[in-house]
Amino acid sequence: MWQSMAWLWLLVAARLEVQGHTCTCEATGGCNFTEACVPADNCRKGNVALGKAARLSSVYDTNEVSGPACLAVNGNRDETFRPINQFPDSPNCVHTGYGDLSPFWEVDLGQDFLITSITVIGRNTQITRMRSMKLNVDNQEIYTFPSDNALLKTEISLPVPVRGRRVRLSKKSQAGNDMFLNLCEVQVWECVEGYFGPDCNKTCGACRYNSVCDTVTKACPAGCESGWQGPRCDQTCAAGTYGRDCKLQCGHCRRSVHCDHVNGTCKLGCVDGFQGKLCRQVCDEGYFGPNCSRKCGGCKNNAPCDTETGNCPDDCDTGWQGSRCDQSQTCSCEVTGGCNFTESCIPAGNCRKRNVALGRTATMGSVPDDSNLNETSGPACLAVNGNSDVTYSPFSRFPASPNCVHIASGNFSSPFWEVDLGQEFPIAAVTLMVPPLDRLFRVYSILLGSHIEEIYIRNAAARQDARLDKVIVSHKVRLSLAKGYGYFDVEDLSLSLCEVQVWVCVDGYFGINCNKKCGACRNNWTCDAVTGYCPANCEPGWQGFRCDQTCAEGYFGPDCAKTCGSCKNSSVCDSILGNCPAGCESGWRGPTCNQTEENENLTALVAGLAVGGIVMFIVVAVGIFWRCKLSSGSDDVVAGYSSRQIESPVYDNQGDEQRVYEVISNTPEGVYEDIAQREVIDKHLRRPAEDMDTNDVYVNIV
Repeated sequence: MWQSMAWLWLLVAARLEVQGHTCTCEATGGCNFTEACVPADNCRKGNVALGKAARLSSVYDTNEVSGPACLAVNGNRDETFRPINQFPDSPNCVHTGYGDLSPFWEVDLGQDFLITSITVIGRNTQITRMRSMKLNVDNQEIYTFPSDNALLKTEISLPVPVRGRRVRLSKKSQAGNDMFLNLCEVQVWECVEGYFGPDCNKTCGACRYNSVCDTVTKACPAGCESGWQGPRCDQTCAAGTYGRDCKLQCGHCRRSVHCDHVNGTCKLGCVDGFQGKLCRQVCDEGYFGPNCSRKCGGCKNNAPCDTETGNCPDDCDTGWQGSRCDQSQTCSCEVTGGCNFTESCIPAGNCRKRNVALGRTATMGSVPDDSNLNETSGPACLAVNGNSDVTYSPFSRFPASPNCVHIASGNFSSPFWEVDLGQEFPIAAVTLMVPPLDRLFRVYSILLGSHIEEIYIRNAAARQDARLDKVIVSHKVRLSLAKGYGYFDVEDLSLSLCEVQVWVCVDGYFGINCNKKCGACRNNWTCDAVTGYCPANCEPGWQGFRCDQTCAEGYFGPDCAKTCGSCKNSSVCDSILGNCPAGCESGWRGPTCNQTEENENLTALVAGLAVGGIVMFIVVAVGIFWRCKLSSGSDDVVAGYSSRQIESPVYDNQGDEQRVYEVISNTPEGVYEDIAQREVIDKHLRRPAEDMDTNDVYVNIV
């Protein structure tokens, strides 16, 4: 015991000693506080990132090897890159590696802080590498660096402080000199006690009605504005609360991000099953998922689906299957991976994309009537009927089975054909099936929203695929003849089509021609069809914008947000569950090796004492209760054993005195008792007769 007290005294003495030194503040009022110094009087904010754990997406390791990620939070604000292989004793700045087109750097502050501003210092010879960087705090985007950034040092002030733990700098790059991420120092500022605001230059809190605080106590006499609390109104609402006096609870915000402390809005939207700015309103009937944006499938009897998962409560309507009843019988896929889905079928396992033009409403410029040739074209919808045959069958000759459309032959008004998809779709590809042509070539122009794509139609090719350079969101697809290529004669001013297929990606695929597969999105949610982004976070063991990156060593769980425990011999834990396959270091226990043996023993001791105390309390309370009952002489208790209601009093006139007897109702036949019949009372109340006193029995109950 005395050894523990001595050690505690030495620790306190050491702390008092180091607090005798004062830190030097920057001109901005900021200070890199360390354990060796305390803030000077003019310091208003402290760098909470200093010396914290950091990680880097990749490390530059060619002729100049970058040092570790922690060099950007070591307090050195020099902007000169010093490779660790050349300066092993004094490396500086960090540098991501070749081929990393999604580089990032991240610091874990160890706990939530109320961040008021962030300073980012780059490399003096590579300022352009800071362009278009994104700054995030706990997955919430805070700031984007200008695309023409020319500042070596950027001070980012937050008008409204942000509470968070992880600060990340990242960017999307293209191969070249600027694909790298270079950082020399990152400072994350929190106001010291007594100050607040973006620059920590305010001393009065957020007093209600802009009233002035007390000059001595700094208290707000009229109370606090919404979102603030404390005697000085200089503290934001605790995480999960907001509003006037911080009495309101946040709604169901996505990714466990806390709502705005002033108005309660969820900046990243709602978790599955909720909607509205405050994310308190459950999905309307028939909708589910993130922000209630998805429609329920074919549940039996039109039953509403689960607002979170979309699953149907019972069976599916006829023709539908799957947990969400949004699948029917399987269609066969083409070699290209495309499928003409209809209401009676769903894609096979090898399908990557589906044709959303099938059966939609189509129009065209004119329907030529070539009566001389008896070749009158059928309507525009023949180009979206699922028939890929390229044989032209005029409606006038084949009224039961017309095929292909022929538009505006000999018409100088620019022939066109258009399909209305019924809603906007992210279009990944467009395919044209055209009849054999006896002309040299055609150049078709495809209009997708405001984007124009051109396809050269040659006489030897029946199938033509548009080469889209990106996924395009559009409601309609319009085809016409491109101008400027010179038509040979009047007959060239015509447009022929047999089938138009407009492709969008099925769940699980994205990108141009749907040739990319989604990452490990949480709960098997599909990714964004354009970017591949996973809106519902990542499955355990995965991270990144598309959830296609495994956890870095030392991290595990959903979005790799958890840190491994004390695994034996510094081995790496399982990236999904965090278990240590080789066991724990000495002194640690549990599957993830994050529980100390001392804490476990202490917990068991405390639990044992708590249980013993509860049992003792119950025993004493019961004893006191019965003791009081035995001595109370209550009219409704016989000998302190039970309380019974007098059901039907029996009266017996003996002389001038009227006596009342109780009916003991828990005996089968009902026994009537008098003072003299003590043995009968003893029999039913199970109390020894020798312990009874005549005062304990009912006497003259009135």
